[in-house]
Amino acid sequence: MPPTTAPDRPITYSNPQGATLTRIRDDVWWGERSFYPRIPGLSGFDVACKMTVIRLKSGDLWVCAPVALDAKTKEAVDALGPVRHIVTPNTEHLKWARDWIRAYPDATSYACPGLMARKPEIGYDAEVGDVPPAAWADEFEVLWVEEERSPFKLLGDRPFFSEVVFCHKPSKVLLTTDLWWNYPNDAPAAWKFGMDRIFRPVYNGLMKQPGWEAKVSRIFAWDWDFLAPCHGEPVCGPDVKRRLAEHLDYAL
Repeated sequence: MPPTTAPDRPITYSNPQGATLTRIRDDVWWGERSFYPRIPGLSGFDVACKMTVIRLKSGDLWVCAPVALDAKTKEAVDALGPVRHIVTPNTEHLKWARDWIRAYPDATSYACPGLMARKPEIGYDAEVGDVPPAAWADEFEVLWVEEERSPFKLLGDRPFFSEVVFCHKPSKVLLTTDLWWNYPNDAPAAWKFGMDRIFRPVYNGLMKQPGWEAKVSRIFAWDWDFLAPCHGEPVCGPDVKRRLAEHLDYAL
């Protein structure tokens, strides 16, 4: 679990810390919020998500998968340093990207491959895939996991699962968006069962196309010991790579 942070918001399923920002490691914070409105039939539950804010060695802030930018969130982020990089890691976690881009006009905004062309109205500045931009290349490993062969993509729609995975080298934090999730035991049983027992095998099957294992092997070669998902609880310590491998049905 992340370190305790003094609550300054209501404690909810989406924000169990009750905090605007929660520090998870030195110079790394989470903002835990709601992703979707509450799901019909699952009282009090929604698909919680997390953005990650990282303070680079320069003092500039790097924000990944940003959440709703209310006044309290902006105040807390601004207190950490100037926002200079805003990242959308996949095609699903983009709901608030335009708000952040407009709020921080001096920041460079990055989209996963293909998203700039599909969503020009958001106003992205650049794409990020397998090579990090020079401004933060020495602090991150990156990987564009794009082996998806889903019905959505075969029909010409956007890739649904593909994402850029990041490893922040100074903190040894691995950031995943939808590649790995870890819904807690207090999630509604129907949701957790559906995600872990039904959706996960389908997800893995759709992603495991030629080239997938070679790409994923790069993630396990990186030096990280904290697995930080957008959905669910983190895992850290010596067993962390095994946990990810089990989730992906990948043989270490």
